[in-house]
Amino acid sequence: MNKSSRPVCIAILTCSSTIAVSQATTAPGSAESKAKSSKMTEKAGDADKAMAPAGLIDRLPPDGTWGRFEGESTLSGQCKNITITIASVGKATVQGQSCRWIELAFEESGHLLIWKLLIPEKYLQRDRKILDHALSIWHRKDEQEPVNITGMGAEYEFGPLVFIMTGPDQEIRPLAPQLIETKLGRFECAGWTGHQLTKSDKPQIDTTYQQWVHEKAPFGVLRAEMEYAIKFEDRVVQAQTSITLAELGTHASSQISTADLSIEQLSARPFAPAAGWQWFLSPQGCAWSILATRGIILSVAKEAGVFRLTLAHPRSHGEDARYRPVAFGPDHRRYELRTTGGASTGDISLANFVLDSEVLAVDQVKYLGIEKLTPQEYKEPPSLVGKALPELEDVKTEFTREQAKGKAILVCFWDMNQRPSRHTVTELVKKTQELREQGVVVVCVHASKVDPNTLDKWAKDNNVPFAVGMIQANKEKTRFAWGVKSLPWLILTDKNHVVTGEGFGLEELDDRIRERENAKR
Repeated sequence: MNKSSRPVCIAILTCSSTIAVSQATTAPGSAESKAKSSKMTEKAGDADKAMAPAGLIDRLPPDGTWGRFEGESTLSGQCKNITITIASVGKATVQGQSCRWIELAFEESGHLLIWKLLIPEKYLQRDRKILDHALSIWHRKDEQEPVNITGMGAEYEFGPLVFIMTGPDQEIRPLAPQLIETKLGRFECAGWTGHQLTKSDKPQIDTTYQQWVHEKAPFGVLRAEMEYAIKFEDRVVQAQTSITLAELGTHASSQISTADLSIEQLSARPFAPAAGWQWFLSPQGCAWSILATRGIILSVAKEAGVFRLTLAHPRSHGEDARYRPVAFGPDHRRYELRTTGGASTGDISLANFVLDSEVLAVDQVKYLGIEKLTPQEYKEPPSLVGKALPELEDVKTEFTREQAKGKAILVCFWDMNQRPSRHTVTELVKKTQELREQGVVVVCVHASKVDPNTLDKWAKDNNVPFAVGMIQANKEKTRFAWGVKSLPWLILTDKNHVVTGEGFGLEELDDRIRERENAKR
């Protein structure tokens, strides 16, 4: 950031907050009095929340303004010096909304973390969910290339940014004015305090804020103190952060260049988790071989051109949580690893996964993340056996039920980027004539996002004679509704289109068809 414009302290102004007190006209202790008192308390709380700053932003200064905070952070008795710089580094208009680029730089122990956020201006003044409103978020670590992290879950991915940008959202109340000593002079400031509970799996972080504001501070906040109670299952760790405005100026310049990107590129969400899932471990570089974090252990092996991953995690109340690894290539395209088995014993589950080189070469795996089913989605897909085959309304295909009148239907959910899926489809192609003679109509449904032209070309190149479609709606919900637990996934019906089998292997197909024929007799 350009710091050629040095700060100048012109005057000391006193800011104080005025608290209105209302006197009840009804008898103290009466039901009506208590009801009025409760409503007054709620209104007072709402008023306090509306007045208290959100993180380090209490107001929005002219574009180009920057402010640098200095302070220290203490964890487990170890104290480190930190600096945080916040700046307005550009304007943009998106869908008629006036937006600002806000950039934050966090420096600690020789490391530099930078976040650049595009946020509508209307949310940049005391909004408690600033991060939720960000249209684009870019992140850079030290000298690494910037990464678009738009769509990641704030409580898992943004680290210090959560506490810098959001501020308290519970039990907010004003503090008595206080004289704050800074490198810029002494300022009498209004103060606010409150709590924020960061709800992730483990740990949970209960943060108590004290924020001091003054009109001479470029973004409103002059000093911020945060005390963290980091709650693990068996212990609570205390930490503190205290920062004070030390320098300010104008003509700020960005350390992350986004000038050449379109709005579509800026607002893309390459690392957003799949619907119904959340990031348990955010996508990150995978130059490691063993990683232990948040109660799980990951082991990666890259051998013979194959990317293998073993995941060990605790079982909760004897039940397995649903985790799955996701790899990303240089273009940020996601690739789900296929499972190759696993085991459970006692309180530990072990799962093995592989990413075939034909799907993505080992040296092209740039990021690796672990998704976990959200609590509301944590349930097994329903079985379709004995039920009528669902309509293909969420699948774009030329197939119609009339084409299969009086015939059985075989639906194959697959993914052309996975070798087992491609193998299943090509084997079905070889059995085309045999399946026709058995009165079976085949429909292939591509279960992940792919360019339609690429899918059509693959089908033509491999002489696929049956209908090939692709899920158009929410892919996770559609797969769940069809009972799909893995890919490829076969579903077979009788001639009345009632499901007789699901989830079986290709080698079992002939037996399944014979069973259907025998049952018909």
